[in-house]
Amino acid sequence: MANLREYLESCALSAKGTESFRHPEAIAGTRFDPELAYLPADVVGQDGVAGCNVFYSFEPNGARRLVNYRHRPCRVNTYGNSFTECNQVSDGETWQEALAAHFGEPIRNFGVGGYGVYQAYLRMKRMETTDAGTPYVILNVWNDDHYRSLMACRWLHLPWFQAEHRDNPGFHAMPWAHIRLDLQTGSWAERPNPFATPESLRRLSEPSFVYETFRNDPIVKLQVLAGGGHVDDISDLNELAEFFGVGLDRLYDAYAWASTGHIVRMAKQFAESRGKRLMILLSYSASEVARALSGAPRRDQSLVDDLAKVGLPIVDILARYRTDYAAFRLTPEDYCKRQYIGHYNPTGNHFFAFAIREDLVAWLDPKPPAYDPRGAKHVDMDVLQVAAGPESPKPQTRGIQ
Repeated sequence: MANLREYLESCALSAKGTESFRHPEAIAGTRFDPELAYLPADVVGQDGVAGCNVFYSFEPNGARRLVNYRHRPCRVNTYGNSFTECNQVSDGETWQEALAAHFGEPIRNFGVGGYGVYQAYLRMKRMETTDAGTPYVILNVWNDDHYRSLMACRWLHLPWFQAEHRDNPGFHAMPWAHIRLDLQTGSWAERPNPFATPESLRRLSEPSFVYETFRNDPIVKLQVLAGGGHVDDISDLNELAEFFGVGLDRLYDAYAWASTGHIVRMAKQFAESRGKRLMILLSYSASEVARALSGAPRRDQSLVDDLAKVGLPIVDILARYRTDYAAFRLTPEDYCKRQYIGHYNPTGNHFFAFAIREDLVAWLDPKPPAYDPRGAKHVDMDVLQVAAGPESPKPQTRGIQ
């Protein structure tokens, strides 16, 4: 990798790519948001099981389309990244819909592919202060989300994505609100998105502007160093490493995991201030699951230990995978292929739903209709009603998120 200047200038969007920001309504799969860079929009994907088409549609409040028991009151909202939105499966194949079908009540899906923990938390704050808010809230934390929380612009950290999308970047991975540690005060600072309009993003096609805007960003510096590039001034990185008590080689992990610990505490405080109950899910990629099943120590143990002190219900999917894997005679990699196609396939979403089922049943009060302790004769027969779904989305297409 080149030095910092060369790298940042190489990240500039093409003029053709930024021209699309003039017409945000024509960008498939996402719509611009001044705080979070983007929100999801109706689209047909092409990356499902065996390359099949995948249908994504969204309610007026922005949640993914409710399929099961949409006519009944909702008391659980879920937030997170693409493993919450459930990319690569159609509307009715998400883990939320598997649980809804089983429980007899709807579960909303406010996940957004590409978000970090902080961005999911911001969407949670936004939605939970509206009529769509619910008394029970789930924040699903995936193993790469910690790093995204710190990024001022995820585009700068995705060289493979740049290569494929420089001429059609969309709003995915553009600048957004993020969180950083203020070394002067030793406290965390929430930073707004300085690119609050689609038009403002067009300057990201100017190499010199990209360099001047991000040259002092410590997360970008870590990206360049990780790729073998050169950074002249790393004094800020050394200060951060000293603060966290680690070497530069472990700084990004320590910084990212610490940010998640802080965000979860903010989420808890917010939920309690609104009279809501919060649950944290820890979910993982196929490679991390396979690594755990091979017997390797988990990389995020310090985060798991920290979250245990927060005082929230936490469901760690790695533990559930270890239990399930014991019943198989497969390599960890072949075991994971049963459920993952990048994201979960429908089978993986079903496994995830039932891996967390008991925790949700114990958490909810009163119990879901399927678990009404008084017996079947006391279940409200309104459960059996069927409501018509919304109109189908217009047939746009997009690639994997």
